[in-house]
Amino acid sequence: MSLARPVSVRAEPALDAWGRLARDRFESVPDDRRRARAQLGLPTDRPIVMTGHQSGFWHPGILSKYIAADAVASAIDGASAAVVVDHDPADPLTLHAVRDRGGRVSRSEITLGGPSPGSVARLRPAANPGSLHAPTQDSGVIDSDRNALGRALEALGRSDGAESLAVQSARANRELLHKWHRVDEFTVTDLARTEAFGRFFERCIDDPEGSVRAYNRAVRAFPDAGVSMLFAQNRDHRWEIPFWLIDAQMGRRPLYHEMVEQQLFDRTRLAPRALGMTAILRMEFCDLFVHGTGGATYDRITDVWIEEWLGESLAPAVSITADVYRPIPVEADRSVTEAQRDAAVWLAHAAAHNPGLSGDTDAAATKHRYCERIAALPYASDERRDQYFEMHRWLASWRDMHARDLDELEGRARQAERGTELRELESRRDWPAFLYPPAALDDLASRIVAGVGGISC
Repeated sequence: MSLARPVSVRAEPALDAWGRLARDRFESVPDDRRRARAQLGLPTDRPIVMTGHQSGFWHPGILSKYIAADAVASAIDGASAAVVVDHDPADPLTLHAVRDRGGRVSRSEITLGGPSPGSVARLRPAANPGSLHAPTQDSGVIDSDRNALGRALEALGRSDGAESLAVQSARANRELLHKWHRVDEFTVTDLARTEAFGRFFERCIDDPEGSVRAYNRAVRAFPDAGVSMLFAQNRDHRWEIPFWLIDAQMGRRPLYHEMVEQQLFDRTRLAPRALGMTAILRMEFCDLFVHGTGGATYDRITDVWIEEWLGESLAPAVSITADVYRPIPVEADRSVTEAQRDAAVWLAHAAAHNPGLSGDTDAAATKHRYCERIAALPYASDERRDQYFEMHRWLASWRDMHARDLDELEGRARQAERGTELRELESRRDWPAFLYPPAALDDLASRIVAGVGGISC
């Protein structure tokens, strides 16, 4: 069986510095910006520690952001909140589980059902229980994962009255992780209804050239972030604004400055791009924003962009990630090395063609005589061909007589492959968090809370 691997947490800066950063930012925020927070249902009289992610069933590395946000907020008598990115095109009902079929153990994509993919999650209606389905017992999904997926379906069913699939899946995920995920959530759609969102959008369309040029210069300063530049063409005064236009048929579409002036333009279909979203949130709605490693990489661009374009500083951004591994309850010898596996697979294949590898020296000598006779006959002759086919008939007969021994070698090869397959699966850290043993998530939470516990003033 597998051995539990230790949980590790990495935060930048150290967790005990986060509270001071949030308090210092809150003290410098003007009262009018504090009051703006009420439009998202956030308190206005204490620091806000914020995080967020796409809707769906995410892994423990992402959960670490939520645990940390709640722990820091609690330590400084603040509040925590999280944004549900509901305009992402990924299907929140598609996730991964372990399948054990025909001796092969694999990571398999599982779809829990609901509306067909192809649109952003906020446009897709919540799935009704009748449209959801769990893997059956004959699907090969291992019992522990199949049972957990059943609980996920029940949680989705309890939120089938949600306004969108994005909200439904976010609620279900939080229900499954309620012991560790205590952060109140709002959606990007909620954010887009606020006055602060409208103000930021107006600033972008009032100064498209300044916004886009500063944005692109900031992007160029951090090529490792993998962020694309916005389209900019001064000659035709055509500027790509850092927002998406949400379209029921086409999903997310780029937004250009001139589109805003069109008669049918509908602001309720707006959603910010990643940098625009964190710019709004860090400018108006929070005092500390908790990223994972990917978000921390790209959000450096946001600081440079907003400082150059608007001359404003944003709430500090921090990052955390974690490595949490799940033991998979499937029997196999995980100590088998890749070299041992390769040798076992080679032997199982080769022994069926070379009797000497199974220890049958008499049969090995017989095959050797066949090979000598074939080699002595003229190339492409009927005699050579007949002798070749006769050798293979003899080999087939020999294999029938030694089927048990050959099957044993094949079984050893399969077990060796199985052990390395499971070791690889158990080295992954990106399974849905609700598939992990509660003890592993407890360990994750305790490490984060301990790090926050020594918060510096």
